[in-house]
Amino acid sequence: MQTPLSEEYKLLLRDLSQVSNTFLDTRTGMRQAISFLKLSLIQEALKRTKRNRCHAARMLKINRNTLTRNMPLEQRRANERYPGEKRAAVNVASPARITLPVGTYLAG
Repeated sequence: MQTPLSEEYKLLLRDLSQVSNTFLDTRTGMRQAISFLKLSLIQEALKRTKRNRCHAARMLKINRNTLTRNMPLEQRRANERYPGEKRAAVNVASPARITLPVGTYLAG
């Protein structure tokens, strides 16, 4: 025996049915429809969490890296801490990588 659905779920199913009919009418492929749904869920989660990727990923029950990978590129760049600015590379010589001139021997 099935349990009765709440009104909220009935409305959700009706909306989902309309969305699927739209995709079928426009002959959009299943992959595109799923990509659209993923993107919509990610954008809504980011909006609800005030662009916090960790909280949005937890809300969607996915890894933060998966969330970032599925975000559009321009949205990923917009969320960078320093947009357009490259971080300076630290150039520190490691003691293990010191090169000596040819013919120099270490006493030991």
